[in-house]
Amino acid sequence: MRASIPLAMSYLGGLFAGFAVPLILNPGWGPFKAIIFLGLINAVIAFSLLPFVEKNAWLKPRYLSWLLLPTAALYMSSLYSPQLEQAYLKASYFKVQIPDLNVAAIKNIWNGLKLIPTVQRWYSPYQKIDLVQSSAASSWAMDPLEGVTLYLDRRLQFNESSYQIYHESMVYGAFNLRKKVPENILILGGGDGLLATELLKHPEIKRIDLVEIDPKMIELGKENFHFTRLNQGSLENPRVNVHIEDGFAFMKHQAPEQFDAVFIDFPYPHSPDLLRLYSVEFYKIVRRTLTPKGFVIMDGPLYSPDEMQAANTKTPPQWVLRDTIKSAGFKNIFAFGNFEGFYFFTKDEFKAQFDYGRIPQAISNPALVNLQNLNGYLEGGEDTSRVNSLFRPYPIMPGR
Repeated sequence: MRASIPLAMSYLGGLFAGFAVPLILNPGWGPFKAIIFLGLINAVIAFSLLPFVEKNAWLKPRYLSWLLLPTAALYMSSLYSPQLEQAYLKASYFKVQIPDLNVAAIKNIWNGLKLIPTVQRWYSPYQKIDLVQSSAASSWAMDPLEGVTLYLDRRLQFNESSYQIYHESMVYGAFNLRKKVPENILILGGGDGLLATELLKHPEIKRIDLVEIDPKMIELGKENFHFTRLNQGSLENPRVNVHIEDGFAFMKHQAPEQFDAVFIDFPYPHSPDLLRLYSVEFYKIVRRTLTPKGFVIMDGPLYSPDEMQAANTKTPPQWVLRDTIKSAGFKNIFAFGNFEGFYFFTKDEFKAQFDYGRIPQAISNPALVNLQNLNGYLEGGEDTSRVNSLFRPYPIMPGR
């Protein structure tokens, strides 16, 4: 009986951690605080189980030292967890390395890290959100330009020095290809508000519905100084209607032929959750909600032959996306973007082509240069079995 109690406590502890860490602790506190909290819980449980090991074990120094020393270390770590997390984030994002493992080198690096601006990190149930600010005072800065860079789950989302290239290419490129500005637009993703900012420059647009699954992104887009400075308060604009909902679930309940244009601003499909948003079933739902002359524009990977060789793949992402989009019933697919890749596709047989004479002068030169026809990247290797489906997932990104 005495031996079964510690075993039962162990199983219950494992069950608690299995639910608490991914659902409560990690999203709310982050890994540093979660690990420390679980360590302290284990120390308390171990201390309470000492009588089952030996009578009066609480009073014996060897048992107490086994528990009190690790507990003290965990407690001290809890006091310094914000500083430790900042040291990790700064060292990671700014490529800081310790040349020699000695006290002097560590102290020198620690002092150097203080020169780097704080990396702002937020945890949500969906992702880790990091806002990194460049610093001219640090020789380790990733970007020599002043400004902020947003990372979602450590993957680059936008950089202040170049984000306009992405959004201008997407908006002006799509409007130029379709030869008109749509009135009713749907944005899937784009919780930072930057894409909405670019669209709001066009008075012809009457309504924008923006669907973002992460409420933390919407909160930052509306309240954080760096976000509102860049998006100019677009998420509070009366023409913008924000929906905090999963994109797939939202689309399933939309009426047919409702939107003139759908702008898809999702991260690349590096995970199963994102892969479903690049599935043939999802594109079929998107197609159903489009008006007859409507279009879809989305960012996506476009691998050159050199990039295919570097990734050691014979099936580039654009072939999988092309076959998947065509299987959803879209008639025309147009790819463009030298350094920011985009896919433009329509329900009708419309022949898409850039008319550079109709591109507004307001577009920046880098964005204009990005409007380059890359349809050649879509040619070759057509295979109907290479379609990404919810029921037969097909990896899009090489190595996934």
